[in-house]
Amino acid sequence: MKDLSNQKKFDPVRGCQGQSTGIFGGLFILLLTVAYGIFQNKVLPGGGPKVPEVFTWYPAWFPESFQFAGINRNYYDILAIVVLGFLGMVCWEFLRRPLLRAYILGLALLSVGGAFAVASHAEWFFASETHAALGWTWNRFEVILALCTVGYTLPWLLYPVVNRETLVITPFAQAFRSAFFRWVSGLAVFTLLVFITFQHPFYGNNYYENWRITCGYLYSIYLLFGFPYALITCLLRGHRFEDRSDPNFVLLMLFRRALRRIFGIQPTQMHWKITNRRIGVTLRDLCVKLFWIPLMITFLYLECNGVFANVPQLWEALVSGDQWHRAFNYFYGSYFHGLFVMDVSIGLIGYLAASRWLNNKSKSVDPTLFGWFITLACYPPFNGVVSNYLPYGNSMGNAPYAIFQPEWVDVLLKSLTLVCFTVYVWATLVFGLRFSNLTNRGIITTGPFSIIRHPAYTMKNIAWWLENIRNFGSPWQFFFLAMWNVIYYLRAITEERHLRRDPDYLAYCERVKYKFIPGVW
Repeated sequence: MKDLSNQKKFDPVRGCQGQSTGIFGGLFILLLTVAYGIFQNKVLPGGGPKVPEVFTWYPAWFPESFQFAGINRNYYDILAIVVLGFLGMVCWEFLRRPLLRAYILGLALLSVGGAFAVASHAEWFFASETHAALGWTWNRFEVILALCTVGYTLPWLLYPVVNRETLVITPFAQAFRSAFFRWVSGLAVFTLLVFITFQHPFYGNNYYENWRITCGYLYSIYLLFGFPYALITCLLRGHRFEDRSDPNFVLLMLFRRALRRIFGIQPTQMHWKITNRRIGVTLRDLCVKLFWIPLMITFLYLECNGVFANVPQLWEALVSGDQWHRAFNYFYGSYFHGLFVMDVSIGLIGYLAASRWLNNKSKSVDPTLFGWFITLACYPPFNGVVSNYLPYGNSMGNAPYAIFQPEWVDVLLKSLTLVCFTVYVWATLVFGLRFSNLTNRGIITTGPFSIIRHPAYTMKNIAWWLENIRNFGSPWQFFFLAMWNVIYYLRAITEERHLRRDPDYLAYCERVKYKFIPGVW
């Protein structure tokens, strides 16, 4: 008889432990993004013909913004690159046999090589820059992405997608009923999110345009595939302990309890359900996703545009033998935005791809108001409020200090800035599929975390001094930036207070003694 005793112990992060997964995915996404920047600048500006109106089946009373007529191809191609990076990360994480790893890496190298080839006008087997197939006009770059996507799905035909030993088969009627109500409860929350996104003035400006488009598409995907996904999950991965980490299940349960409370049925059960630790973690984790996913989508396109603006200019400066300092500035811009393309892409994948199939769901989420307050203060729109009180970019009308103005000082400061941000992004990449703010998805002990406990915060704050001090002309700027450092120090303290509830983190602290500076602090 199969031993089911281990099912009583719910560990949501027993998977996604490969530390190389994020590095592989980040570099893969970065190289494809750079190639696409060259391609759309040199071969097909904007990526080719704009996408026609593709959601004509929506009823007339839906907002026009849902129909997305004439969206620039950049939007779809960037999103396709990130999705392809996610597929590659999943393959790299779970297909660990040497031959499969070699196949995954080889396919990535072929895809990147093909992407740079089409960006350099290589003819290959393409007769023209665009091709009509399956009712869609494809450009060369999109053909490369499509072929690579097919390549990353092939190994799963030969390798089991799930371990049959871990499956818990649920009766179909029970699974169908549970999946349907979960889908409906999730749809209610998603509908509210869509309404806020399209109606609230905060999301109405151009800054969040890409999020508005993406929100509509995610809503459409959930409408079409949310129920089948829930049904398959309930059939094959249903588990009463894991159910408490499913946000749709929790929302459905709380809704039912609320109705019972309203009608006087089992009024004491509502309080018990809300204060249940697992349910509290799930609800807070849902709030984390609802806040950060719009930001990550917005940041992704901003950073990609930074790469697209700098990479072609860098190439032209190198070819034309332009002034070395100007060429270095384009290199700085390309490298800087390239780093954050990787950072934001891995962050977006981490927030969107938390799933019991990947075993990368949150073990815990910071339950304290101060922990949330100090973290949200570092992100839009709240950082704008804090910046009004700590405007380290404001020199109070004074000219910058002359000591920081020589070109060699500028080059030195920018070079050190890139070094610091490289370590910062490295700290993000080692999370792989487990990245998320305010949460514990498993303790990271490798990479820069094997040296100090907060490498990302340390390097980011040092980098801010290096990249901004050249513009300082007032003593107030030193004080204001130091106050931002204090905010990040408090983030580190609240993060440790949360993580110290995990015995694994306590063991990690015993091995890595220093928080910020090796051997000092």
